[in-house]
This record gives sequence, C-alpha cells and structure tokens, in this order.
Amino acid sequence: MKSNRFNRLLMVLLGCCSISWSVVAAGLTWDELDSEQRQLLQRFEGRWEQLPEERQLLLQKGADRWQDMTPKQRKRAQQQFSNWQALPDAQKQTIRDRFQRFKQLPPEQQKNLRKARQRFKDLPAERKQQLRERWKKLPADQKRALRDKIIDRPVIIRKHQTVRPTDKR
Repeated sequence: MKSNRFNRLLMVLLGCCSISWSVVAAGLTWDELDSEQRQLLQRFEGRWEQLPEERQLLLQKGADRWQDMTPKQRKRAQQQFSNWQALPDAQKQTIRDRFQRFKQLPPEQQKNLRKARQRFKDLPAERKQQLRERWKKLPADQKRALRDKIIDRPVIIRKHQTVRPTDKR
C-alpha cells in the first residue's frame, strides 16, 4: 500500500518536473514577457527567438532587477555600465577572469574577500589612496602573500576594531 502511494507520488513529481523542464528548455517567447520587460528589452525583439534560452532568462532577470530599482539605483547602474564600456577590452577581460576565479573559491573565502572589500570601502578617501599607492609599490610576491592572507584567514569585525584570529596551522 505504501509502495503504491509512493509510486504515484513519484510519478506526479516526475510529471511536474518534466513539464517545468520543457517550459525552461523551450525558452521564453517574446509574448510571455510583460509589457515593462518588452519595453526594456525592445532592442532584442527582432532576434529574441534566436537567443539561447540562458541568455533570454538572464535578460528577463536583468529587466526584473531594473524594474525593482529606485531612480537613484538606476542612475548608479547606468554610470557603472558607462564606466564598464569605457574600459579597454584587455582590462574587461582581466576583470572577467578575476570574477571567474572568485566564483570558484569556497564560500568562506568569498565571504572573507567581501568583508575585506567592505572594510576598504568604509575607509576615508585619503586612507584608501595611501593604501593604493603602497600597493602599487609592493613587489609581486608580497602582493600575492597579502592576497593569500586575506583569502585564507577569517576576519571578525566588531564595531570599532578588527580582530584577526591567530593562524593555528
């Protein structure tokens, strides 16, 4: 009796999965986008059906994010995009490569890097400039050692201090 009920449940779940998979596999038609999404993505209308499904989903997700932004957030996003477009291709590729390496790090190391970046962003402008200048003067092996230290060692941030636990290796 239990086995029969389990088999029916399994069949229903598999049926649902196959239906949802076929929807994902088929991609999105232009008409499935809402009017705001179509307006934002209008430059893709003529070739929408030829875009890979993954690209369609990413564009739809981006349009959704844009719709959820405040005017201030939109202005900042436009400025960041303009800055990106102004970068030389070689620098864009370097950034893409670093991002791929970051995504391959374990979650704990990603967390440590995000915290370190946030601490840097929170510094006064003159202190950030001092650190940038110091960084430029460091030899490559010292830069590598500092990067490793930031990635590998947890950082505990308290209100007015940063405590680095001792390395017990």
